[in-house]
Amino acid sequence: MQKRLWQNLVLAIVISLSTSAFAETITLKSGTKVEGKILERTDKYVKLDFHGVPIKYNIQDIENIDGNPPVAVVKNESIEPAVSSQIPLPEKIEPPKPQIPREINWQNNLDEAFSMAKRDARPLMVDFYTDWCGWCKKLDSDVYTDQTIRELSNQFICVKINADNNKQAAQQYNVRGYPTIIFLSPKGDVLKVCPGYVDANTLAGMMREAAAAPAQTDSDKLLKYMKTCPPSVGQALTGMRRKFSPIAFIVACIFSLAMYVYTSLCLMLISKKAGIGPAWLAWIPIGNIFLMFNIAGISYWIMLLLITVAFVPLVGLACWVIFSFYLSWQLAVSVNRSGWVGILMVVPLIGYIAMGYLAFSKRIDLYDPK
Repeated sequence: MQKRLWQNLVLAIVISLSTSAFAETITLKSGTKVEGKILERTDKYVKLDFHGVPIKYNIQDIENIDGNPPVAVVKNESIEPAVSSQIPLPEKIEPPKPQIPREINWQNNLDEAFSMAKRDARPLMVDFYTDWCGWCKKLDSDVYTDQTIRELSNQFICVKINADNNKQAAQQYNVRGYPTIIFLSPKGDVLKVCPGYVDANTLAGMMREAAAAPAQTDSDKLLKYMKTCPPSVGQALTGMRRKFSPIAFIVACIFSLAMYVYTSLCLMLISKKAGIGPAWLAWIPIGNIFLMFNIAGISYWIMLLLITVAFVPLVGLACWVIFSFYLSWQLAVSVNRSGWVGILMVVPLIGYIAMGYLAFSKRIDLYDPK
């Protein structure tokens, strides 16, 4: 019995010594020292195994651990004392949030605004307004005061243009109604257009699109942006689309070619009726002018004189008008028709009918030998 008691006593001493060999000493700020095995160490607390009982101590209550500041360094899930723990760790620095301006910073000079846009690599938001425009005032009071609009305005160089005082700028961008907001790239390319009044949510969406949109120089892409705007879309952009429409261009070419063929054919027939040629000159540009002079019996020196007089203001114009009437009169007389019919050739549209009459009507011989 005593032998068993001594065995247990020796075993307890061995366990106690082995535990003391791996024990760590925690010194609290109150002066108390606690020994045990550290099970877990964080930047907020330290968990200690005190004779089989886990105890947590707040890091702010600990003075040191084995003479070192209580800073935990975790590496591969093991706890090691921090050698460089005496160096304070830098705090996490967050980027400053952009300040929301109390009001939009408006510029009033478009040239200076373009210089600022190129310098800062920011697009422009140009507001065309007038003093008598009621919707312009509502845009200022209800939309431009919105917090989201003011925050988004930091991404633009904002410009206000009074269209009554700067008509040249309004005409340059084909502004037809007020208010009209045009978003431009630093190079001057149109990014987005909004004619008319819009609410804050709509304008905010347009501002986000304009800030991210590439320069739009194609009128079709520009009109695609304007589908979301009010019906009062700028008439100039619609006209631009019509102007460059391939169908309209083809129709214009066909019409011009048809008129050229018609007038050349008429002049050739008039030349044959008058018996004065060569008739094929009617199909050659400039050559047809010489043919008309031949048919009318007018000297080429008159043509040279008219070209010289053309440079004299008013006098040259009057001379050309009078000569046009005289030339048309002589062309009609050359085929034995009244000169007044020839004068009708100078009248727009009716001139084509008169010319066709001289060309396709039957020749009348005024001299009858019988």
